[in-house]
Amino acid sequence: MSPATEEFVCPDCNRKYEEASWTNNPLPCPFIEQVNARCAIVIKPSSGFFTSYQIGDDLHIGICDSNSVIHSYWTDGIVAQDTSWDKSILVYDFLPDFSNNTQWFDSTLVNFIQHSAGRFQIDSYNEFEWNCFDFVMEFLKFINFRNYTKVHFVSEFLQETLRNSMKYCSLVSKMAEFLEDLESTDADRSMDAASFQNQQFEIFQHDYRENAETDCKDDDGNHTNCKHADDESRKSKKELINVTRRLQKAMVAMEMMAGKEVISDLSIAITDINNQLRNAILKDNAEFSTTSVSLPDYDTTDMQLLMGTDEVSPTKPMLERIREEQQKSKLELNLIVAQANILLQEYDHIRNGLPTRN
Repeated sequence: MSPATEEFVCPDCNRKYEEASWTNNPLPCPFIEQVNARCAIVIKPSSGFFTSYQIGDDLHIGICDSNSVIHSYWTDGIVAQDTSWDKSILVYDFLPDFSNNTQWFDSTLVNFIQHSAGRFQIDSYNEFEWNCFDFVMEFLKFINFRNYTKVHFVSEFLQETLRNSMKYCSLVSKMAEFLEDLESTDADRSMDAASFQNQQFEIFQHDYRENAETDCKDDDGNHTNCKHADDESRKSKKELINVTRRLQKAMVAMEMMAGKEVISDLSIAITDINNQLRNAILKDNAEFSTTSVSLPDYDTTDMQLLMGTDEVSPTKPMLERIREEQQKSKLELNLIVAQANILLQEYDHIRNGLPTRN
């Protein structure tokens, strides 16, 4: 609604807003998804998200590599996590300091972790004296990143960032309350739609579990096929882990090799296939949710009874669509693994001094 059709008045001074004085400045979101974090220091609440964070709550800080895997130190020792860091805050981006060379940063981070593993054991963790913050500070010392104390680091990188994030969350919360009051009808409609979506998701989960339990076709009761499928699944996961580790080692090793054109091209190809494999694994391991499952906006049967079958086209059952998507994802993953093995074979030829294919 424009100012020409309705007058807006400041609730504090009762001054009318003039149209000429209005500006439209987008407010950037201070939070990032983990998949977008690369070669950086990131921070998040130890529990929950910043939307519910209060001053004084515990925070957890870590270092992210080029594959969005975040390394941190806590009660389980040094851990590497490829999930659970969504809606975190990027504190510092290392890429400019490493000439945008992600492989150089990854190898430096790996060397630091290997070099410092003995100092960051599980039984060495202390919530107040030797924690995740010390892990990050020791990495900064390892790469000769200025001469920071914790107080100086908080003052330069964290204090203003956290303050702006809290302001952002407060503003979003107030806007949500205002819109809820202003659009109560639409809010009720949205709640009804969300309730229907949740109901459909519960039906889907029930049907999916029931379908999974009846997948076994062994009538004799010995479940040989089930065991074979489990063995194949474990074998496939083991192969994925093996290929991923070999790709990581190849990337680091090729960074240390002489800069021949064939090595440079192969290094780029291996880096690219490693990123493809990581994204495919994340997609394949993603849990079902109301946002990741294509839920219907309405009940097809009810709508056909109401409007007639000519007006409402039949839809494919959700289970069938999910099976097709899973099969497609599995084929894509197998293709990427096959391409990765070909590239790793070429890398082995170069490392062993054998001729490669043209």
